[in-house]
Amino acid sequence: MNRELLLSIFRDAHVVDIDMSDWDQCIRLAVVAMEATAFPARRLPVYIVELQRVTEFAVKFGHHERAPDFGHYQWNVDSVQLEDTDEGFRLRLSGSRLMPVFTISFAGLEMRQLDNSMLDRRFPGWSKPGASFIRSGIEQQVEEKKRKP
Repeated sequence: MNRELLLSIFRDAHVVDIDMSDWDQCIRLAVVAMEATAFPARRLPVYIVELQRVTEFAVKFGHHERAPDFGHYQWNVDSVQLEDTDEGFRLRLSGSRLMPVFTISFAGLEMRQLDNSMLDRRFPGWSKPGASFIRSGIEQQVEEKKRKP
């Protein structure tokens, strides 16, 4: 595992999606890395952080006391802790008191960078302020599919 890359991705990050479609094998986070850059570019890099063989998954929310000014809160991370465990690793991500505290224990990890332009084509508006996660929820996707001829 490339600890240095993982820590640099989350040092100042914006979580834009959680993919639990393969939960029995891995949980994937899509993250805009504010500080980590793999190559010079006009836009901030987006990484898929694939946490494999997950044994613990917990999220604590603290945002209910205050509504966002518009749209949705952006899930920002500015504190990352990674510790070794008997089974692998435990990752804890947190930010301001309004941001979720995310804790996950896992045995393996893969990280890869995504092409922002591919996300723009498939999910227009995903990077606008106040946007929710990259992908809409399943109910919204079904409704959108019904409206399209």
